[in-house]
Amino acid sequence: MLRSRDMIKFCNECLKAYKEDTGDDKANMIENKHMNVAKMPYSEYLLAEIEDEIHKHLPAWDQCVELLRQLDAVTFKREEFLEVCERRRELVPEGYDGPRLLSALFEFSIIGYYAPGGKGYGGAQYVFRYKNPKTVFNPHAASYQVHLGLLEALSLKRYSKAA
Repeated sequence: MLRSRDMIKFCNECLKAYKEDTGDDKANMIENKHMNVAKMPYSEYLLAEIEDEIHKHLPAWDQCVELLRQLDAVTFKREEFLEVCERRRELVPEGYDGPRLLSALFEFSIIGYYAPGGKGYGGAQYVFRYKNPKTVFNPHAASYQVHLGLLEALSLKRYSKAA
């Protein structure tokens, strides 16, 4: 979320993994394997941080988390999310439907929408609100992405079966 405390937390998790590494091949620096170990505790931390911020605005946050866990991968199509909401109606917070829930998740930077590149705007990218607070949600985007920091905590795959 571009907050210093988030980067410090991840670095501390990497350092912890390095210190706990007892392997014979341990180098004198943090390596990729330590960063991989740090991903899960960091992801759980980030999920808890978001929960602290969002639960006042969306009291059924735990239900939203469970809906996101129902997705196959971190990147998903709009129709896939709407189908999960239909299949697991008991998890959709009262007063919400799939499209409104997508918008709420975007407002808290839990998801971003795919914006194709071209026409002088640069390359294609996933647009997240935390990167530009003035960004408006695109309810007609074809695909979305869960914030990559939540990948491990939500047990999502990096790529869908179709990719």
